[in-house]
Amino acid sequence: MLSLLLLSVSGLLVHAITPQPRADAGCAYMSTEAKIYCYGGQRFIYLSEGGITTMFDPYFVSLNLAQDWEVNTDMQNGWEQVNHDVGQNHHFPMVAVPNQRRLFMDGGGGGSDAGAAVIARYKTAYINTESDDGWTEVIPSRTDSRVMTHTATLGRDNNTIYIWGGYRSGLTGGTAQGEETYPREMNIFNIKEWRWSTGSLAQQGQMYQTAVLVGSSIYYIGGLYRATTSLVAVQMNGVLIFNTDSGEWQNRGIGGSVVPSTRIRHTTTLKPSTGEIIMFGGQNPSDNTQARDDYFYILNTQGELSWRNTTIQEDGSSFGGNGILGHAAVLVENYLFVMFGNINLLDDPWPYNITNRVWAMDVDRWAWVSSVSAITPDPVLSTDDTTPPGNEGGTQDDGSSGSSSTNAGTIAGAVVGGVAGVVIIAAIAFFFIRKKRQQSPEKVELNRERMLPDEEPGNDNSNRHISPASQRYSSQDSSTEVENSEGPVSPYGTEKPDGLVAANDGGYTQRFVMEPVKPDGGG
Repeated sequence: MLSLLLLSVSGLLVHAITPQPRADAGCAYMSTEAKIYCYGGQRFIYLSEGGITTMFDPYFVSLNLAQDWEVNTDMQNGWEQVNHDVGQNHHFPMVAVPNQRRLFMDGGGGGSDAGAAVIARYKTAYINTESDDGWTEVIPSRTDSRVMTHTATLGRDNNTIYIWGGYRSGLTGGTAQGEETYPREMNIFNIKEWRWSTGSLAQQGQMYQTAVLVGSSIYYIGGLYRATTSLVAVQMNGVLIFNTDSGEWQNRGIGGSVVPSTRIRHTTTLKPSTGEIIMFGGQNPSDNTQARDDYFYILNTQGELSWRNTTIQEDGSSFGGNGILGHAAVLVENYLFVMFGNINLLDDPWPYNITNRVWAMDVDRWAWVSSVSAITPDPVLSTDDTTPPGNEGGTQDDGSSGSSSTNAGTIAGAVVGGVAGVVIIAAIAFFFIRKKRQQSPEKVELNRERMLPDEEPGNDNSNRHISPASQRYSSQDSSTEVENSEGPVSPYGTEKPDGLVAANDGGYTQRFVMEPVKPDGGG
């Protein structure tokens, strides 16, 4: 009983469990708690029982990294059940906002029960991990909602979420009049002001891409895009970039001799100390049962973009697979934690080995490790919290007079006196500051934005991440298109998980060299 009470101090009631194996869950790291939170996902069951299910018990779990762990033996069984969920969901993004202790979940494929995940499927939802209030719909809701296989990225100001990509289908509630099946518009949510806005349109929509914030630019890597009558895999010799400062989209070429194979259902994470993007896992877009065996690459973003690969060392632990897809990955200090997913085992040809394993890689040594030391939670940098409209917790001012008016004269006198004092002090301070600046060089003050190693104040990196795409990328040729179909379906079917079907709406031209992909996974 005492341990249960101690676990409930943070606001969300938890107890230790071994979670069910799953793929395509949403995971995020809450640095101010040193916890990984994961929600939902899918798992395979025998075809006689329905093929794919999104039913779990529980849906919502967390892993506390503020303690030492033996990765191979204890971490898989050390998750904690969180006592709030909104039902089935998969293929949705989750974002942690550490300074506010909030998790945001947007869209997703929901489940077989049409009402089971109505908050997550049709809207954006959030939860405060310090309270016991549960998931709450973000109001006002965004108009361009109801998508899955899209991305959500926290901006460098730690106060803005950028949501883009994905597609709409019957699983997400359908497409309303005037909406695109593959939305191109950037949706922006300002947490501090609690309001939505929209950014510019991308050249075409994409799905299954990943998103990584590098400085002020979001890199979208891999996935599929909508051509005229087909879905086409995005080649890995280029990257689509959205600049959060200018609001502009750019295609940028990736040089070098190393080019990864195309993929979906992969992960990308930023290594802040070097500005490198770590790509892990992924599925062959043309084969819904095959994980990519070239599952590990590193993208250099400082200077000329270039891929490289390296051998992952084994330090008391190993991956044990020949590829993985539908997993989750988060980087915490120098550890890359890879969890869940559908792994292709070296000694097992069965393609649906959905796991609940957790792996840890030391990214300074590029080595799988068998133990990790306790992570210290980050301090909360700001107490400037945002209270969503309708949840203020107090009485709203209706303009009526009350007891506050009886002391108006006293308050006014105090304010006038205080203002006069402040003016005098400010004048004296201005005199001394001005004199000091004349005697010493001006210092540049760092803000609380997340910065890369070479982004010290004064360095001009304005063109580093958004240079124009190289002219060697050709347009999509009509000869590479595949036959039309009747529109997108669930990325999981009862017999063909991730069986993709093309749609028949208008398409857009990609500037990268593309390869055709039969949406049904055929050759």
